[in-house]
Amino acid sequence: MHPATKFYGLVTGATISVMFVVLTWLVPTLQGLKTLPAIGSGIAGILASVGIYRLLSLAAEALIHRVTWARRWIFGGTYLHGTWVGCFIGRAGDKRFMIEHIDQDLDGAVINGQSYTDTLQPHADWTSVSVSIDSRTGRLIFSYTLTIHTRPGTIVGINSSQLERKSHRDAATSVAGHAQDLGDHVRVQVREVKVSDDLLPWVDALDLAQQKFP
Repeated sequence: MHPATKFYGLVTGATISVMFVVLTWLVPTLQGLKTLPAIGSGIAGILASVGIYRLLSLAAEALIHRVTWARRWIFGGTYLHGTWVGCFIGRAGDKRFMIEHIDQDLDGAVINGQSYTDTLQPHADWTSVSVSIDSRTGRLIFSYTLTIHTRPGTIVGINSSQLERKSHRDAATSVAGHAQDLGDHVRVQVREVKVSDDLLPWVDALDLAQQKFP
């Protein structure tokens, strides 16, 4: 089930439950007011249901944004939010450390990445254009725009990786795949592991990348 479908289904169910409790108390009270016609009590019930749905929706969104276990539960096998570190070997055979921030919410995911040379000098940065996460097949595919600091212009490419996890219901702990710039026949093999459910500062993540991929 898509995370957004799961989320709004739960909010709707919670709204119905709350409305049942509220209306069992509210409707008899409103009907007891002689100055309020029957249609008025019906309108009040509708307005109350809309308000409750909106309130529960905002509360649930705040919960999954701030509480890791709630976010993990909603996203299930598609949960990737956090900081990932890895490495790859460039075209010239040079080792590159890489860091990615995956910022994920109900509207989708945005991936921002940076790479560094083996002497820890900035090498490149990239941002996703579109992201697809398939929980059943365990596939992460995203297109990106890439800027290599020693080259002019911007490059467009595609990353295709396989999620490594216990099952399609569990969140991935690492990914392995390849990235390929459009118009380039070379595929760069990449591997990453997740180091935090938070978006860590780049300098802290770079330290972790060196520890994970010495």
